[in-house]
Amino acid sequence: MREIKFRVWDKNRKRMYFWENIEAIHNNGILVIVADNNDWMLVPPNYELLQYTGLKDEQGKEIYEGDIIRYTYHIGGLEFPNCIETIKWDIEITGFLPLSDYDVTEDDQSECCPIPETIEVIGNIYENPELLEK
Repeated sequence: MREIKFRVWDKNRKRMYFWENIEAIHNNGILVIVADNNDWMLVPPNYELLQYTGLKDEQGKEIYEGDIIRYTYHIGGLEFPNCIETIKWDIEITGFLPLSDYDVTEDDQSECCPIPETIEVIGNIYENPELLEK
């Protein structure tokens, strides 16, 4: 079972808060309520709640929704290096794209669904949007 945790992007202050720091947001007078025993929170509209995917990149960095990753994959004998994409939840497959099959073994990989082989978090859509322009 994957670990359930979040980070929060504060749209007004342009600042990222991680799960460990959520209580600090509340202490600063911002209306974010956290109940560690039930893993729930109330997030006002000026915050974007981003869930941890349960996966880490090649350097051991946790991968969250909204992260921008650089990855390589092989399909049909061809290599596609330095692909850049944003991590997002896909309700139809109930998984994070493009990571939904990342933990599938090579034997299970199909020719129609490329699976990232190497992944590096290079930023996120809030603090580094310029990475998506390349």
